[in-house]
Amino acid sequence: MSELNLIFLISLPRSGSTLLQRMLATSPEIHTVSEPWLLLPLSSVLQNKYTLAMYNHQIAYEAISDFIQSLPNKHRDFYGALEKFILSLYFHASSKIDVKYFLDKTPRYYMIIDFLSDVFPSAKFIFLFRNPLEVLASILSSWMNNKFFLYRYYIDLSYGPHALAEGYAEMKERAIGVNYRDLVKLPNVELKKICSFLDIQYVSSMTDMFTHVQLNGRMGDKKGVNEYVNITTSSLEKWKGILNTNYRKMYAKRYINNLGDKTLSVFGTNKSEMLKEIASIRNIKQGSFMDFFYHTTSTIKRWILIDYYKKLIRFSKDKKSFFPYL
Repeated sequence: MSELNLIFLISLPRSGSTLLQRMLATSPEIHTVSEPWLLLPLSSVLQNKYTLAMYNHQIAYEAISDFIQSLPNKHRDFYGALEKFILSLYFHASSKIDVKYFLDKTPRYYMIIDFLSDVFPSAKFIFLFRNPLEVLASILSSWMNNKFFLYRYYIDLSYGPHALAEGYAEMKERAIGVNYRDLVKLPNVELKKICSFLDIQYVSSMTDMFTHVQLNGRMGDKKGVNEYVNITTSSLEKWKGILNTNYRKMYAKRYINNLGDKTLSVFGTNKSEMLKEIASIRNIKQGSFMDFFYHTTSTIKRWILIDYYKKLIRFSKDKKSFFPYL
């Protein structure tokens, strides 16, 4: 177990991370599962905001911070113990003999890159970048039934690209950057680079044998796993057939302008190039009204947190759970 190390595959959702994960999982030196998400709640232990809990997380944060200050080496002791705990879980999850790495592919780890770096100083990072408009279009077509309803994914679209770009800039000494476009156009070239970075053996069959990799768990791209049996570049232009109403093109232009050249450059593109591509899309005549309706609804839903309040209402009706001594 002491020799097991970690690979963190960091990306936005719908970026081809499951494809890359499966290709790397063909190596006998790498084990992985679908998406653990394990470190997201654990990272919240040291966050004093954005976390709601019955036990009052703000008080817990203060108490835990005080406890950490009582340790001889303070945060280093805390992080060291947490590292051993996580590595032991990943070791037990691994079914391969003499596995060198456990690959953790959890897209929203872009939120906690600094935390991952602090807790796992020996871990290696693979940053996978995909054109943000391709990501947006893939979210709409794969998860939203092509409805412009982005409530659950605003954080991935607005905060995610900046966090990914900034995290990569900070982690370059321990990371390798991969562009999705390059991965599907020249998979063998990109895999050789990755294997060299990881110091594992490259095998050309990685681009074929990935179809035999079964990832346990409910998370991940189940649709893509079932639909795609080979690596294809057909997905690179699909976004133009999805972001093709007046409203979606208007949104796409604003989105690209908000991301800015600094972030877009890390994704292998720039504002000028993207705006030209958006302008070249041939509009369909219908759809903008429903796009406006769904987007407005999702924006309202985002800000007033309807789901959250519904849960609170349902919870408060259960008096025995909410007030156990009544």
